[in-house]
Amino acid sequence: MDGDRRGADGNRVSGCLEGRGRRYIHGVEHRQQRQLSLRPLGVVSGGNAQFESLENTFHQDLNRDGVIGSPTFDITVKYSGDSHYQSYFTAAAQRWQQVITAALPDVTSPTYGFIDDVLIDVNVHYIDGVNNILGQAGPDASALRSGSFLPYHGTVELDSADLAIMESNGTLFSVILHEMGHVLGIGSMWSYFGLRSGSQYTGAGGVNAYHQLGGQAPPYRSKPATARARHSSIGQRPCSAPS
Repeated sequence: MDGDRRGADGNRVSGCLEGRGRRYIHGVEHRQQRQLSLRPLGVVSGGNAQFESLENTFHQDLNRDGVIGSPTFDITVKYSGDSHYQSYFTAAAQRWQQVITAALPDVTSPTYGFIDDVLIDVNVHYIDGVNNILGQAGPDASALRSGSFLPYHGTVELDSADLAIMESNGTLFSVILHEMGHVLGIGSMWSYFGLRSGSQYTGAGGVNAYHQLGGQAPPYRSKPATARARHSSIGQRPCSAPS
């Protein structure tokens, strides 16, 4: 049986009784004018979702999945450079947080500190002018989770000279969204996970979803490497400015 604990508001505590592989919530405690009373909450047992619905009330990880409440996918953007473009990166991170619906285990890195779920270092600065190298993006090979090998840190570096052009023609958000996807492992880690055959993406789940959405051609074909666009399996992924 878990010991009673006071919540962050000082007014609620819970007790969990374990038996036969199940856990039961047996009460909520209220403190008013130094008097304690136990209000029955009822029996809760079964799937994780039932416990998750009560975790924010008790401020406890009742189902022991390492997360208090229903887990969400979170991206932290550490931005440096021209502040004019920062909002585009914030919006791109928010969009990926909507697309990815499951959280990853938190990481405490000796280099970057506590991370929930992914930290992206963004640097916008002058590289080589308009319509040359746009920049590079990808996960750090040394910042992969043990077991799943999913990244918890990566970088996006873009040429400020190209961003103004893309903002004016309406493509900037899409480009930033694309490059941020490389940090999350899209394209940059497909070979690592055996999801690419030659130039074609082969992940069964992704291909099936692509066809369900009406896609007909193969969902991904890489272009030959050039001086402006070179591909790497893990690490930063150089990219060229769209023409």
